[in-house]
Amino acid sequence: MNKLLPQEEMSKVCQKREGTIHGRQISVLELPALTRLSEEEMMQETYRCLFLCDPGVHHFILVTPVSPLTNEDRAEMEKIKRIFNSNEHFMVLFITELTVNQSVIDFVESTESQGVVSLYGSWYDVIGLKDQRNSRQISDLFDYIESMKTEPYSLQTYIRAPERRVRRELEEKLRVRDNEIKELQKKIKMLVPEGANLNLVVCGSNRELKTFISNLILNQSERRSELSSECVRRDVELHGRLISLVELPALFNTQLSEEEVMRQTHRCVSLCHPGVHVFIIIIPDAPINNEDKAEMEKLKRIFSTRINKHS
Repeated sequence: MNKLLPQEEMSKVCQKREGTIHGRQISVLELPALTRLSEEEMMQETYRCLFLCDPGVHHFILVTPVSPLTNEDRAEMEKIKRIFNSNEHFMVLFITELTVNQSVIDFVESTESQGVVSLYGSWYDVIGLKDQRNSRQISDLFDYIESMKTEPYSLQTYIRAPERRVRRELEEKLRVRDNEIKELQKKIKMLVPEGANLNLVVCGSNRELKTFISNLILNQSERRSELSSECVRRDVELHGRLISLVELPALFNTQLSEEEVMRQTHRCVSLCHPGVHVFIIIIPDAPINNEDKAEMEKLKRIFSTRINKHS
């Protein structure tokens, strides 16, 4: 930013500088590295930055050198993305101490560099500090920034950023989950002839996850308020096919005796006449714990080789 508004030394806190460049009245705020601040200092400086830019920041310029990113660079970028959570107001500015030659252009257009750009949207530019047309570069940069035409990023936008981030993360999780369900449905269709009745058994140690997946498969929204030690069968007709789904209670680390475990597994199979087409073992999206491992071992021991062929 000293190239834009010359100063003798860089400030360690967010400070506002103003000047007239190429006929434009410019206000520039330099935000300190957030990874070097405490959580309280970080929130204070980002809030102060926006307060000094009333009615809002027109554009955030993320400055990065034309060189491989360090771990500190990556951490800083992730923190900036998490706090401000906006693709519309950011541009990535690649800086080289030399001139903008072909090797610099190749670096900026590389997969890694474009990955950084895509993290913040699609806007980027490159400046060479020793380029003879340096003054023209700055003028072109402002023209480029003005062409972005976005509403200022205000304090209200900043306050709503966590809500938008949570919503986006949830939407992404739902998208991934929908794709996983579609993939599961494809695999089930491959195992069972088209049009035939389909018998499924949902297994696992986590009751809530089993019910959630069962609801997704059956396109229902049933809620079970009580922990059941009994097999539960649900029938539904989907796309002209009768689907019977049995939720098997957790067999390990429960109040079920060995005799009751055998009774429930026998009942599970009898509810799936003429037999189980697919066992669906539900495992949380996290490192497998000892309870999950024990549950899978018990399922395999009870159902023997069938669990490998039909799961």
